Amino acid sequence: MTIQPDRAERLSAQPGSVEFDADVLVLGGGPAGTWVAVSAAERGARVVLADKGFCGTSGATAAAGTGACRSGSGVARGRDG
Repeated sequence: MTIQPDRAERLSAQPGSVEFDADVLVLGGGPAGTWVAVSAAERGARVVLADKGFCGTSGATAAAGTGACRSGSGVARGRDG
């Protein structure tokens, strides 16, 4: 039995590239992608979230200014968090 680390593990890779060993890969850090990544991590998955911007600040919903995500603590939370 292999014990997996709590976080996605960065593996060695070719110069100029990055390689991770993870359970879940989320592409896009808008509100929906951020919530998927947080939910998967809360359930024990090792998650990598890849986005062109900051977590919770890209995508159509974020641009609409709904306030669906806040990332001040490093973890996305709803309006009550």
